[in-house]
Amino acid sequence: MKSQLPVLRVRAREVEQNSNLARSFLSLCETHIVGPVGFTLQVQGRNNRGELDTNGNKKVESEFKRWCKRGVCEISGVFLFLCAACSGAHYRARW
Repeated sequence: MKSQLPVLRVRAREVEQNSNLARSFLSLCETHIVGPVGFTLQVQGRNNRGELDTNGNKKVESEFKRWCKRGVCEISGVFLFLCAACSGAHYRARW
């Protein structure tokens, strides 16, 4: 099976490019895994008294939003986190 892996990859790419059903499946994976607005972070960290640390949680959430911007979340500096997440979902659905 390992020796046939390159052939299988080529055929899978051909199916993706030439089959409406395959394209539709990958699109559905992006839509239902990532969603229209991407992933959000909701921190529920607590302080020493066991209460929600609202200031700390807001800080972490705002830093996550800043990290999600173009040029920060991935090495090429081209994509937003949403695009990178869609790409990841697309890649994962192929396997």
